[in-house]
Formats: sequence, C-alpha cells, structure tokens
Amino acid sequence: MIRNPYVSIYARVFLASSVMLYFFFSIGFDNVLADEDMFRANLKRTAEYETDALKRLKGIRWKFKTHGKVRSSPVISESLLYFGSNDGFLYALDKNSGNEIWKFKTKGDIYSSPGVSSGVVYFGSNDGNLYALDAVNGDLKWSYKTGGEIQSSPAIAGGAVYFGSLDSYIYALDSASGKLIWKFKTQRGITSSPATTDEVLFIGSLDTNLYALDIKNGKELWRFKTEDIVVSTPAVSDGKVFFGVQDTHLYALNMKTGELIWDSKTDGGILDWVYSFPAASKNAVFIGGVDSMYSFNKKTGKREWQFKTVRAVSSPSIAGSILYLGGNDKKLYALDAVTGEELWRFETKGEIETSPTVNKAVVYFGSNDGYLYALE
Repeated sequence: MIRNPYVSIYARVFLASSVMLYFFFSIGFDNVLADEDMFRANLKRTAEYETDALKRLKGIRWKFKTHGKVRSSPVISESLLYFGSNDGFLYALDKNSGNEIWKFKTKGDIYSSPGVSSGVVYFGSNDGNLYALDAVNGDLKWSYKTGGEIQSSPAIAGGAVYFGSLDSYIYALDSASGKLIWKFKTQRGITSSPATTDEVLFIGSLDTNLYALDIKNGKELWRFKTEDIVVSTPAVSDGKVFFGVQDTHLYALNMKTGELIWDSKTDGGILDWVYSFPAASKNAVFIGGVDSMYSFNKKTGKREWQFKTVRAVSSPSIAGSILYLGGNDKKLYALDAVTGEELWRFETKGEIETSPTVNKAVVYFGSNDGYLYALE
C-alpha cells in the first residue's frame, strides 16, 4: 500500500470536522450538507457541481487502468479522487496526475460510489459490507455486514451513514463506530442511493415505492407507489422530489407530503425504460431513456428538448450551463443544458454507466473498458 506523504492533511480535516459539528448543532442540518463530497455532487443528489465547466475538449489529462468494469462514479475530496471497480478494489488517486495513492481490496464488485466526510471514505461492496476507510492512507476503520449486496451509494450527515442493501433494508449507522442506529425494512431489495434534506431521507426500493423516512429514527413519513421498480436515486430541489421509474415515468412529488405534482413520460413505450437518475438545475430536470436524454421544465414537467443517443444508462451531471452524460454507445457527451445542442463528445472502448464528476473544468468518469478518465 502506498502512503500519502501529505499526512498533515489529516489534522486539518479533523479540525475542519470539529468546526462542522459545531455549526451543525448551532445553525441547523441543511447548512453543512454542501460540505460533504459524495455521489451526485451533494446530499440532495442534484448532480449540480459548483465549479468551472469544461466547455471545449482538449483531450485526456490522464487515464487509469483497473482490472474490471468501472461502474462506481468517482468522488473528489481535497486532492484525491476515489472510486471502485468490478475488480473489487476501492482506489484513491491523485486527481491531478492520476497516480495511485492507495487501494483497498473487498471480496465483491464495487458498484457503490463512495462518500467522504471528516477524513473517512464510506462505500458499499457486492460482498455485502459497508466499509469505512481512512481517506489518507486507506486503512480500515470498520465494516458493517448486511444480508445482501450493497450497490447504494452512502449519504453521510449528522454523524450517521445512510444506505440501502439488496437484503431489503435501509440502514443508518454511526459514522464513527459503524454501530447500527436504525434500519427500515422494505418489501424488496434496494439499489437506490438516499437523498437527504430537512432531516428527511428519500430512497427508492425494488418494491415499487419511493420512501420518505425520518432521518433520526427511520420512521416512515410517507411512501409513493409506482407501477414499476424504483432503482432511481431521487433528486431533491425547490421543495420537490424527482425520480424516474423503469416504465418511462419521471415523477415530481411534494417533498413534505409525497403528493404527486406532475408525471411526465419519455418516448418509446415499454422499450424506453428510464435507466438513469435525474439531475436538477435551477429551471430544469434532466434524465435519460433508452435512446435519448431529456430536459423537462422543473415546475410543469413539460418537455423542453430531447437529444438522441444510445441508451443513456449514465446519469447526467451539470456544471455551469453544460450537461455531461455517457451512453451505451461508449461516448461521453457535453450538451448545452438550455438547448440540448451537442458541444463535444469523447469515445471510449466500453459502455459508460457512471455519473461524471466535474472539478475545476476537468471531467472525471469511468467506463466499462476498465479505465477511469480525466478529460480537460
């Protein structure tokens, strides 16, 4: 295992985390959410990155080869980038050079995207464990065994880690010790990743429901029944919860009550399943179908544009006014988020299922060709 020479960063992270805890208890839950580094950019899972966009593609800054498909989306914290691979490793790379800093072996494929908080990396594996590693050196702090594969990407908030498992439970663990705080049973497994805001946790289940739970005790606040499985990670924005369902629907619900606000559909009937997760900007919601990426008006659900591609399994991300997405055609696209016009594309040798991460005009994403790419 390679050690990171910048060990002093750990002390700074510890001090920063102490300050964050102080503000959590003094000014409220939502004020610290943006300080976490995790899947879909934030705890609300809007996938909107507050950073410079990559408007014109120059080429590859670096690429890193693993020994399996990369389906775990990368997350950046400080100078490091974290992601998992189907080779069973969780990797930490220098985000600027792509050099490996450390890697940690699990006993299963890793689909779960990591979350980083207070110097600790949290992620799930198909071996059924939720892991907590030291973010600087990759040392194991603790692991928690569930009864099923963990493909859900954890949310870390208020001293707890929240995630779902294919054993049908939603879990809340103490982030420092890994001890169980509460768990909530659904009727089928869970691959959806939780979104949180205003002390409420939103998550989908393969039992066809979208759940809203009290984040403190796991008690059900409401549920919304759909006509198909809910693999989608919800996005929370402007008092609404947005999520897609396999049967072509994109729903917008009232965050407080679970009441349906609008329901829009993609094209193609049963063949146009909604595979990707929604991204939410100020005015629009974006989601992919079997052959297109769509933009819907956030308030009304009216379709604003449609961009034809091959099955958009990759979930879109936003930086500035640019939308980034991958497809089964092995290409990563950059689109004008307002018009849907293509700005550039980049081709890999494998299908792209990860959600792109954007940081300082660099786009990071994984491909089923086994590489993690950094484009500039």
